[in-house]
Amino acid sequence: MSRKLALAGKYASPPFSASPIYITSQICAPELSSCRVFVPLRFWTQEGVMDVAREIASVLGPLEQFDIGIAPDENDPSGPGAARSAEPGRVTKIDPGSPVIALRLDDATWKAEYPRLSFVPIGHDEWRRHVDRGIAVDPLTAAVAVE
Repeated sequence: MSRKLALAGKYASPPFSASPIYITSQICAPELSSCRVFVPLRFWTQEGVMDVAREIASVLGPLEQFDIGIAPDENDPSGPGAARSAEPGRVTKIDPGSPVIALRLDDATWKAEYPRLSFVPIGHDEWRRHVDRGIAVDPLTAAVAVE
């Protein structure tokens, strides 16, 4: 997945790079794959990150499961003087049967649905139905736990 995103990022607008580190099939985690992408600082805006999230979702497709961290390129571990901090953004799609993807950027949260991928704001409770502390969860199980 990281190679696919790295290639797509070269031709995307805005461009982004992908970390060569790729995690797959973690024990006791329902996610299939996870990696990080890095966005140039000049594109590090809410709309720029949403465009990158749309591109990631389009490249990976509606039947994929993913958990992608999004950070400014200054945090790229392969770059000089990298900050190596946590990702301020994350785009996640857990249920391959659902068209919903979730996006978090700093303290704001959104969701979008395939095929349009137009982001609408959501609250943190709805965000937690899709993602809990960066670890993918089953939205149905999370909804039952909240009730």
